[in-house]
Amino acid sequence: REFLPFFLDDQEQTRVHIGDIRAWDIHPSTFTGNEVFVMTPDEWDIVTNGKKFVRGPDRIIRYPDGKPGFHIAHIRYSPDAPAVFEAERAERAVLQQESATVGKEQWQFEHSKTDMGSLEALFDGRNDTIIRGFEANPFILGIRFPSPRPLREVGLSLGEMDQAHLRVTAFSESGEEKTAELVVGNRPAKDWIDVPIPGAPFSAVRLRIEIRDGTGANPSHVETRELRLR
Repeated sequence: REFLPFFLDDQEQTRVHIGDIRAWDIHPSTFTGNEVFVMTPDEWDIVTNGKKFVRGPDRIIRYPDGKPGFHIAHIRYSPDAPAVFEAERAERAVLQQESATVGKEQWQFEHSKTDMGSLEALFDGRNDTIIRGFEANPFILGIRFPSPRPLREVGLSLGEMDQAHLRVTAFSESGEEKTAELVVGNRPAKDWIDVPIPGAPFSAVRLRIEIRDGTGANPSHVETRELRLR
């Protein structure tokens, strides 16, 4: 919105929003029916190629070479949109499976969908690299070790949030579980938040970590910077 004062007076600014059509495409929003959208060709492709939107006639502002520069149109959700949103939400909720090398071992991971970073960022010793959840609250991170390992505590370095709700469950090879929960303020972000495992040392072959933004925001971009196991 910092650009609006250059082009519009105070009253006009109340009628204008700068954003991206992807915000309406990923999560359902509200249309009054009076909105006029000014979209780039990439955004227009989202509107025209999916099943979520119904559009009115568009006006095209072209570049000097004749190529489309902006599409201007009224749009609203289609009758199929609620079902499409729900199907996409369910698909995003499925935990992602992948493996990564940690030290000299190959660990198996499952985690909520992310939109930034990689698993390697959790073990690179740097707080300026992160793995960020796309929307899940809590963000779930599961780890399967190649063999049982003694575990006393799980340390996490997280992005800022007013209140972090942490739940850590360790599983033994025989199926025994040990769960620890912790609620802590994390604004400004602490260097480390340590969660002790009950009955430590506990021989764990699998670990499940749940990180919840205590504000209840959904979607929420939960950021994890580093993970350490002791």
